[in-house]
Amino acid sequence: MKEKMNKGKLYCLISAIIIIGCYAVQRLTSVAFPIDRSLGIIEAMIFSAFVAVVYFLVTKSEEPFYGILISILGFKMMPPNISYLKELSLGADIVYYIVTKAAVVIFAFAIIKLFKEQKYEQKIKALPILFLIAAVPFTNEIASTLSDFSYSLTNGSKLYEYFIRFAIYSVTMLITLYYASKSNKINAKLLCDYTIIALLVNVARRISVIIILAVQNTHISKSYFCWLAIYIFFIAAFSVLKSKKVKGK
Repeated sequence: MKEKMNKGKLYCLISAIIIIGCYAVQRLTSVAFPIDRSLGIIEAMIFSAFVAVVYFLVTKSEEPFYGILISILGFKMMPPNISYLKELSLGADIVYYIVTKAAVVIFAFAIIKLFKEQKYEQKIKALPILFLIAAVPFTNEIASTLSDFSYSLTNGSKLYEYFIRFAIYSVTMLITLYYASKSNKINAKLLCDYTIIALLVNVARRISVIIILAVQNTHISKSYFCWLAIYIFFIAAFSVLKSKKVKGK
């Protein structure tokens, strides 16, 4: 059964567009335009304002499922990191750092608020939410540590570093896929929907980098294409699982 678009779902859709749009704009701006102080401060101001906009939209949506989904997305991606801001304006960087930390609290509060407002027969549980928030950052840190260790042992060879990162990320996705397969319909849908959105963002990010490097006539690492293959495989896997869960198979 197709879900109808109402005001609450529209609010969540707009919020998703804002979050992904801010992330994309920051990434493209950092490579497509000359970096200067004014641009960095304008970015910080706009992204900070959108944190408040997204929070307002998701908490007013009265759609706990989609609100939680978008709040997790905001928790992980808003506001986007401006790596060069510190070099341009130390004061602006300090303020933006405070906004970044405040955003974590704001979106955590939104998740808790929407979690309590659930009136579904099957309710979203806390564990899938915690899993989505913590799993990838936790395993990424492990991958980074092991990659650095392998890099020092292999005299700077990137091959083992790439393999470790590919393997650990893939294992994380397989565990998520298994967890979703064992969850009830609404929790499986949350796990699948969020993971598919995150994977699509990663696909867009990798393709953008490939295009930019190609235009600049710069070497394109084969690892980018390996990442794309991994992302596309898991998008298909989670899409199939979601379809089966929604249909109750």
